[in-house]
Amino acid sequence: MYVGVMHLVIEDPEAFREDLADVVRALASINARKMQSGRFAPLYGSHIRWVRTRPYVASECNGDICHAPERADLWQDRIALEESGEGDCKDLVAVRLAELWLAGDLDADVEVILFPDALGKNYDLYHVVLRRGDGVVEDPSRELGMESVA
Repeated sequence: MYVGVMHLVIEDPEAFREDLADVVRALASINARKMQSGRFAPLYGSHIRWVRTRPYVASECNGDICHAPERADLWQDRIALEESGEGDCKDLVAVRLAELWLAGDLDADVEVILFPDALGKNYDLYHVVLRRGDGVVEDPSRELGMESVA
């Protein structure tokens, strides 16, 4: 099994929002290919639950937020989610979006919500949800255990 690492540099919050949405769409496309076999339970009927990926604060950062998460911020596909039993907002949206595409809702898409300074001065929070083809916003994280965004 190969596990790769992706490095994204955040220079501008608005540009990063678009980059993040593009990467989630790519992961959803990978999920759709893997999920065509039909061997997976629907996301909302599975054992998978939402988990927060928290920023990492280390002594070397003088109490500031470093650019590494508390635990590895994995980008998990549907198979990895099945194994771990938990994922963050981007992982869950990538699975749910693939489900909608496979069910024929080809207009469903990723939406990234930006909360400026939510993690402290100059540290933004991004939350990934999806917008169905009919315009309804769906938040798999809330459906699978998240109490609040921030």
